[in-house]
Amino acid sequence: MRYLNSKGYALYLTILTIFLISILGLSLLTVTANSNKTTVNERYDQSIYYIAEAGINLEKSKISEVLNELYTSLISSFNSLTYKEQKAVLDSYGSFENYYYDQIKSQFCNQYNLLTKTSKCSFNTSSGIIIYENSYNFSQQFNEQPIAKTTIKGECTSGSNISCIFNLESVGNFENSGKNSRSLSQKLTVDINAPIPDGGPGSGNGDGDGNTTPNTPISNLAAITNGDIMLVGGATINGNAGSLNGNIIIKGGANVTGTTTLPPEANNIKLEDYLPEFPNQKFDELKKLSYPEDKELNNENKKKIIENGSFKADNWMADNYTLTMNQDIRFDDFKVTSNNKITIDIGNNNVNLYVNSMDIQQGHIKIVGSGTLNIFVKDDVNIKGSFNNNGNPNQINLFYQGTKPTTFSGETQLYGSFYTNSADLKLTGGAGFYGNIYSGGKELDISGGVPTNGQYIIAPHADLKLSGGGNITGTVIANRIDGNGGTFIKYGSSVVPLPEVPGLPTPPYEYQPAQSLIKESVMDEK
Repeated sequence: MRYLNSKGYALYLTILTIFLISILGLSLLTVTANSNKTTVNERYDQSIYYIAEAGINLEKSKISEVLNELYTSLISSFNSLTYKEQKAVLDSYGSFENYYYDQIKSQFCNQYNLLTKTSKCSFNTSSGIIIYENSYNFSQQFNEQPIAKTTIKGECTSGSNISCIFNLESVGNFENSGKNSRSLSQKLTVDINAPIPDGGPGSGNGDGDGNTTPNTPISNLAAITNGDIMLVGGATINGNAGSLNGNIIIKGGANVTGTTTLPPEANNIKLEDYLPEFPNQKFDELKKLSYPEDKELNNENKKKIIENGSFKADNWMADNYTLTMNQDIRFDDFKVTSNNKITIDIGNNNVNLYVNSMDIQQGHIKIVGSGTLNIFVKDDVNIKGSFNNNGNPNQINLFYQGTKPTTFSGETQLYGSFYTNSADLKLTGGAGFYGNIYSGGKELDISGGVPTNGQYIIAPHADLKLSGGGNITGTVIANRIDGNGGTFIKYGSSVVPLPEVPGLPTPPYEYQPAQSLIKESVMDEK
């Protein structure tokens, strides 16, 4: 038997060991090389992410600088206006937010181009979109040129969906490189969150331009007009009367018992200044309230008095229901019919009730408490029943924003003041009206023995027609008065305080800068 030479066996083991070590070494070299390659790729990929992010941040910085400068300039410019000038701006745009966003659209690109000394930014008037592009070169990396290309689109809308948003996109890569790029996006929302300003209505009264007009009282006048006063067929003004620009014509047994000559200082007054500003901004505020929760009358038949934002006292089970108001409430419809008696308990609060439509048909509403109830009716008002009957007229102010002519007839008994924005108003058939009437409409018709008592009727744009026994006890301001058929205006003290006399300037609004003008969304990668 032959035996393996021990020296040959050792050589074999040595060669095998060297082979295994070589394979292991090569494997380690390969793993190391692949790891280095992966690290380089990851670093490269992360670098182009940061390049894209740098593009976003550069644009945010410039946009923020432009928007803040615009806002500061706008606040300063607006606060320097007189109240009348401010009101003209707000009436034109609807709100301060709309005004600011419109200024962004019209001025942003000019300011941006001045800041960057370019002409890249442009505003498309047809689409209402601000758009521009930029390209940024950064310090070289890996012997290559980093570059970020940005695209910005800004859009500001007004109306019911007010918003102003800038969408930023940035693509980062290395120039002249075939490797992949990375794309990031972010949204900037402009929120001026302007606090309620000081000044404005309620802080004063008058023309607001710092030039006071003489405090000509109207408390000693039964009637004053811009145009003619025509009295025929027994119509009478029992007290003093005068016209600023017209004539007083008396025919057929008509009469004015007092003087018909106004004092010289009356030439400096404007009758429209006596008409309180209609609270359109309060309407806009209150319509944002949430509807109250549904409420059942009882647990047996599941009949609801409040359902889907409507107050429905239109069945016998609603009789003698009490609506407690310790805060502002908004309804879509507010209906009381079927001779139901509804109590609104306002306690000692000054509260607001906002409704799209108010319909009181042979219904009765009683107010309890010592506070004040302001009712804001947007579209339709119909009162053929009693509202606060024999109550305190000073507690109720009803504001009607709609444009439909409104008639209060014989069934109506309203103890409160009525404000109409632009709608014409007719009182007829013995309707009882106890409180002031403020009208921005063109026509005011009172007829049929309407028992008005102790009122101020402030309707400087309206032609007042008195006929069929229509009568007024108080003071009338109108564009023109036509009275006939046994009608009369009798001077008397008002049950509701006289409106403030023009002459004290209204302080202008004082807006304060926003705390945080821009809100940023999370940065996303496409």
